[in-house]
Amino acid sequence: MMSKMKNAAKNSTPNQFELWKAYEDVAMHFNDLIIKLRIQALAALVTFSSIIIVLRETETINQITIFYLLLFILAGWISIWVLDMRYYNRLLEGSVDALLKIEKVSFKNFKKEVENIALSTSIEKAFKKKLNHEKQSWIKDSRNLFYLIFSLAIIIMQLFVGSEVFQITICK
Repeated sequence: MMSKMKNAAKNSTPNQFELWKAYEDVAMHFNDLIIKLRIQALAALVTFSSIIIVLRETETINQITIFYLLLFILAGWISIWVLDMRYYNRLLEGSVDALLKIEKVSFKNFKKEVENIALSTSIEKAFKKKLNHEKQSWIKDSRNLFYLIFSLAIIIMQLFVGSEVFQITICK
């Protein structure tokens, strides 16, 4: 039985489109994970910030506690950035690289059978024309900018709360 399976595997040629489709599904899965991570992280950030504002307005919480809660939120936000950019984004980029290789091979080997499996190649070209994130500075990368904007908002809140806690004058 096992030798029949091995012979069948040797004699069969993989359906290029089915292979590409499977790789595309993996890439879409990683993209979906990144989007969910960012949306859920943003929702958590807004929720915790709202809770802090409500507690501050009702005077249920003191300023030093708010300062440390904001510090904790900032640390969490930075941790989400690290998880996103250093793990999930690398998974996505690896899967897209694999897709691009399949498209390149399919175009060379199956030009007659497969007119064009070039979705990822086309997306990559369009993306690089406009952003080219691999060759630009850290600040111009829209993924980093997403995290930076909210990090700055948290830091500004910390400055104002910290100025009250530590009796420092920020603005006169």
